Amino acid sequence: MRVLIDTNVFVYGETDKVVESDVAKLAALAMEHDVQLFVHPASLEDIGRDADESRRIIHESKFKKYPILQDSGNPDANFTSIVGKPSIPQDEVDNRILYSAYKNAVNFFVTEDLGIHRKARKLDLSERVLTVSQAVEYLRRQFERYIPEHLTLEHLEIYRLDLQSEFFDGLREDYPDFNEWFIEKSREGRMCWCLRDKEENLKALLIYAEKNKQTFRDHPEPALKLCTFKVADEAKGLKMGELLLKMCFEYCSKNGLSAAYLTTFEKQTHLRILLEDFGFVEIGKKSKGELLYAKDFVAPSDLNDMRPLEYCKRFFPEFYDGNEVRKFVVPIRPEFHDRLFADARVRQTSIDEFASGVVEQNTIKKAYVCKAPIKKIRSGDILLFYRSKRNKGITGIGVVESVLRRPSSFDDLIAFIGPRSVYAEDELQELHKTGALAILFRYVGQLPSFISRERLFELKILKAAPRTIISMENVQYNQLNGDDEGWLT
Repeated sequence: MRVLIDTNVFVYGETDKVVESDVAKLAALAMEHDVQLFVHPASLEDIGRDADESRRIIHESKFKKYPILQDSGNPDANFTSIVGKPSIPQDEVDNRILYSAYKNAVNFFVTEDLGIHRKARKLDLSERVLTVSQAVEYLRRQFERYIPEHLTLEHLEIYRLDLQSEFFDGLREDYPDFNEWFIEKSREGRMCWCLRDKEENLKALLIYAEKNKQTFRDHPEPALKLCTFKVADEAKGLKMGELLLKMCFEYCSKNGLSAAYLTTFEKQTHLRILLEDFGFVEIGKKSKGELLYAKDFVAPSDLNDMRPLEYCKRFFPEFYDGNEVRKFVVPIRPEFHDRLFADARVRQTSIDEFASGVVEQNTIKKAYVCKAPIKKIRSGDILLFYRSKRNKGITGIGVVESVLRRPSSFDDLIAFIGPRSVYAEDELQELHKTGALAILFRYVGQLPSFISRERLFELKILKAAPRTIISMENVQYNQLNGDDEGWLT
């Protein structure tokens, strides 16, 4: 990206004509994201007319800090007919600089001159002629990334990891050049999510990189490459692989990336099962025998016949919530809600959660167990989770995967829910005795905003605080969805 900055930006950036902090932010963002900042040769002519020699010398030195854009020449007749002929030398300079944007020599022109902005509107260039603050905001939107967070994970540059750790031994066996690759990417500032113990021993790691060029398809697209994905054997019971995928999915979804991909070997059976369960599809094989897996986050338009649950698996966190699936409000006590949903805004954090042992927080697939007599819940249906007691209201949404009603044995119940429930064994025993209903669901995430009990009453979606699972009509769901300006889909 090429950005032309006006004289009043680079010369007066340290005075009250332009907020100093915004100019500094613009320069920092440009440097960080390889945006080229240019000055125009006409600016030097403008500076040269300053009668104050000492000030002129200072301004000329500032000019020399930037590369000079090639002059686009004198404005043509069409340009002049729109903005008018210059009446003073300053107008001539302004027109020549603006003409470079008009001729598409740069992507954007940044100026604090109101007169130039008026001319830009006449030329229909107002979207490309920006103030400093507008340019800063644009670059932030364009380049700065939403970074998912989790209590147990660190997000850091990989140079901070110990390359000599035993954690990397298997990778060195599979990839003889792994150390050289790691050092090269460390110098580039490559980022990762990782889990480390108190002694900083690695237990789980996802190194990632954005790719905005042709990767695994015939056309370029923004995609996330999972460069290194590994969980230590002693951490596999903590569902860390699922948690790392959750970070990947949220990153791609929030930052507008259309796909994620990685390579792995056929022997990595557990990883391949995990990938396929969460929508990755094997699409090819590389020359060294690596299997190429990819996952899309944007569904094509010709998948109307796909079952809702399969749709959720393939394109998660996108999900189907049309009239064909039922919707339910699911009450959950605060102490269980806050353990199960680590991302909820209204939750209270306990000190125990800073350890990775709270397995149910790490999962995408979670279990809800209750005594509700409801029988019409099925796979693909939508669950809206209602936090009871303190901070009452709907916080998050999930998609039903499977349902187990009145399991014949306690072992059947445990086998069905695995480590995905918040209940202790004695609590599950009690639920089983009274006829448990167990629901496995894929937790999509928290809603864009908390929907309070009062708002639900106001919309007549609830008449009283729910004590058991209750159904919600499609018209109510659509009203609530529109009221919140859409869910996560």
